Amino acid sequence: ESIDVWLRLHIVLMLVAFGVLFPLGILFGITKHWLHVPTQIAAVAITAVAFVFAHVHGGRSFPESAHARAANVIAVLIAAQVGCGIFLKRFRNVGVLRSVVHGVHRWLGLGWLLLGCVQCWLGLVAYLGFCSADHKGNCLAHEIIGGSFVAYGVAVWLTASGDGRRWLRRASDRSTDWADALLVTFWGMFNTLTEHPWGQASWHFDAWNHTDMQHTSMGVLWLAGGAAALATLARWPAQRTPLPALVILFTGGGMVAHHQHHKAGVMTHAWFGRTLMAAAVLRIIEIMLEEGNLGYHMDQCGILVAFRRLSALLMVIAGILFCGSTEQAVEVMATNDIDLVTYMNGLISVAFGIALYVELLVAVY
Repeated sequence: ESIDVWLRLHIVLMLVAFGVLFPLGILFGITKHWLHVPTQIAAVAITAVAFVFAHVHGGRSFPESAHARAANVIAVLIAAQVGCGIFLKRFRNVGVLRSVVHGVHRWLGLGWLLLGCVQCWLGLVAYLGFCSADHKGNCLAHEIIGGSFVAYGVAVWLTASGDGRRWLRRASDRSTDWADALLVTFWGMFNTLTEHPWGQASWHFDAWNHTDMQHTSMGVLWLAGGAAALATLARWPAQRTPLPALVILFTGGGMVAHHQHHKAGVMTHAWFGRTLMAAAVLRIIEIMLEEGNLGYHMDQCGILVAFRRLSALLMVIAGILFCGSTEQAVEVMATNDIDLVTYMNGLISVAFGIALYVELLVAVY
């Protein structure tokens, strides 16, 4: 169906609400600024208007999508968030109940940064008509894994800031590599168990195809590498270890030669793989410098921060490249005669835009 003025208004208003006002409101809330309440009220009002515009369809019908289903959940969460905020303003001395409501309000508020990004991304997928029918599995794999790399890169970027490093020192006596190892282990376990339909096909080797073998072996690589990293950090969790970065390095190497049906798909995955490898190499260098005798002095002059920021940016770029490497995206690129370099430049520009957005939020904070 065609996109009319009402849907265009819906898109613009939602981008303003979830891309600008809600994040600003969260930052104002964290810093206890007086603009927190007015900003959140404006965001909720714009969201309500945009929600109405999305249902002014004039008799047209659109296919069911994850974006539409998630919208109902988000509407309930917004109502809960507003209710918690009103309660906290109205009742200031109710003991334990206030503490519980304050915790719910705080974590729901922080969750909007992630929920807003996911919902906007689902909206883009619905707008393009991707992730339907036989393409659903391929699309889910690329968007979830690519989105995870983007989220991880943003998190590492934030830890490279001065406030981020101070927060880490106060919040935990474990190194960031311990969290990396834990994530790698669980993700490897998930991939190992889900990339092949265990129990649904013959256990004979011929029942496996190249895609099953590559994806499942990648899961085993992550599981084994993550478990080894956790073992090395079991006694000294505050120390650094290059093992999670090595897992990323070998994953990137595998993606450079990853099996695809289209030549363009092979090339996009190769760009993704090389970017991952570059990020991993920079992370390993950072770890070696920090663990060495020069680590403290380099941290003082910003060399370690520069390495961490660059590796984080490359992780964001890699995630965006992987999100844009789905079967349907490659087919659209080929159908519209878009050359690979132009397509890659566009995706990398999106990654730089994300870095700019994060830096603007940090500056406001």
